[in-house]
Amino acid sequence: MSAASSAQLDRVFSALSHPVRRAILEQCGSQNRTVVELAKPHAMSLNAISKHIKKLESAGLIQRRLDGNFHRISIDVDTLQPAIGWLAHHQQLWSDSLMKLKANLEQGV
Repeated sequence: MSAASSAQLDRVFSALSHPVRRAILEQCGSQNRTVVELAKPHAMSLNAISKHIKKLESAGLIQRRLDGNFHRISIDVDTLQPAIGWLAHHQQLWSDSLMKLKANLEQGV
């Protein structure tokens, strides 16, 4: 894995590490949202929500579009694909290792 790919994965996983940021992604999943709409279900200021949005934006997970006075936020699911691939690869590695361990235990090795 290249340094750039590794750095991008770090940004994605860091952005996904906070429950509010994961909730924001879910909120944007069905349609574009304004910052005010994203802040509404959370007990925090617009400034705090904006910081979470900036973290998601820097990871490439969301895009912001100016629509008059409103910032429209949308999810960019393509950015998640490398992280999904990384997780799937490691899931397969662990699954294979556990199956080998199970076989060895059943054989009494």
